[in-house]
Amino acid sequence: MGSFILKLFGLLLAVLVGAFVYLYFMAPGTTARLLYEAQLRGLGMTESQVQVGDFNMTYIRGGQGEPLLMVHGFGADRTSWLAIAPYLTDRFEIIAPDLPGFGKTDHPMGADYRVTTQVDRLRDFARAIGLEKFHLAGNSMGGAIAGTFAGRYPEQVSSLWLLAPAFVQSAPMSEFGQRLTQGGPNPLLPASHDQFDAVVDWVFAEPPYIPAPVQYHLADTAIERRPLLQDIFDQINAEKLVLETKLKGSTVPSLVMWGDQDRLLHVAGAGILDDALANSRMVVLEGIGHVPMMEAPEKAAQAFKAFESELGAPAASQ
Repeated sequence: MGSFILKLFGLLLAVLVGAFVYLYFMAPGTTARLLYEAQLRGLGMTESQVQVGDFNMTYIRGGQGEPLLMVHGFGADRTSWLAIAPYLTDRFEIIAPDLPGFGKTDHPMGADYRVTTQVDRLRDFARAIGLEKFHLAGNSMGGAIAGTFAGRYPEQVSSLWLLAPAFVQSAPMSEFGQRLTQGGPNPLLPASHDQFDAVVDWVFAEPPYIPAPVQYHLADTAIERRPLLQDIFDQINAEKLVLETKLKGSTVPSLVMWGDQDRLLHVAGAGILDDALANSRMVVLEGIGHVPMMEAPEKAAQAFKAFESELGAPAASQ
């Protein structure tokens, strides 16, 4: 009897291991979803949808305290903020949407994805979920959206957190900009898994661990949506937005954060924005690339909390 039980246990264990291996290597999309859902549960966050104009928008939400609306960059989505969430949810209620055109939010070809249009959609999103005044953070393209939002609707923004925002036009040309100017392929528009792997090197100075199924699933999505991403990239660049002009003289309490190893956007943009803003602090993180909230989440969160404490920014309200 004991031998039978041991054999049965061994068989069940083999089945479980086999199922895990199958999911991990043969069904990367399913594995990525399960890992994401487990991460949300661990953080006490939930995923929801809300209709905003013509778009059904997906967003995640969780944490205690004042609302902090976080806007992802080009080619990214709401999950960009999961790494930093554990260091913020004790003090802020995080709300991170997928912008129209990205993630699980509707993404039709031919729609208007310009920064200024996304700003108004972000305003409508905030209204739809009951936000009146909030802290606002954004990275890269999302930083340009957040900054433009703060310039247009300062009465709604308790504080502004810009993490390597795009379209600081008076900054020196970055390595990425030089590549495009010289006619090289856009590394943010991968056409293969190998090209997607190279994106990681452009974005991070020291890439964090990304489970293989997650990276494979992200690559699949980026490759599938390449025509859409090309259209969005063309739209936002044709807009000729000048972020330092949008924010010049703004009194919204602002933290400008940049990694000194950013290959996509020149770190000198940090000083340019700090000079343009009337009530700002600047933090440059050594050895960090384009996405501080993913590459150095604890340091980035600590800097933001210290900034909030130092400035004594007005309390946000719902």
